[in-house]
Amino acid sequence: MAEAMDTVTADVTQLAQQLTELGLRDWAAAATEQTVRGHVTAAFGALEERAGLAAKALLARLGDGPDKPGANAAAPLAEAFACTFEAIQRCTMAMLQAALP
Repeated sequence: MAEAMDTVTADVTQLAQQLTELGLRDWAAAATEQTVRGHVTAAFGALEERAGLAAKALLARLGDGPDKPGANAAAPLAEAFACTFEAIQRCTMAMLQAALP
């Protein structure tokens, strides 16, 4: 992604110098912002979906487990926390890696 952005920057800079009346720098900045916003929105949408699925799985497990004699009621919570934490960490790292050159 960073390489593609560098290429676009070089191309737009070259064209902007020759065709100043088109305002290519402003257009490129707006297009870049829109693309990055779309990527971030998609990443957080995927994270939200995973968190929702983890919450549904947790509710299903809590409905089955804690009422049983001797069941460890905290175990599903700990597992759900670990799953959610891992998903958030994985998505955040993916976004950072995509943003860095």
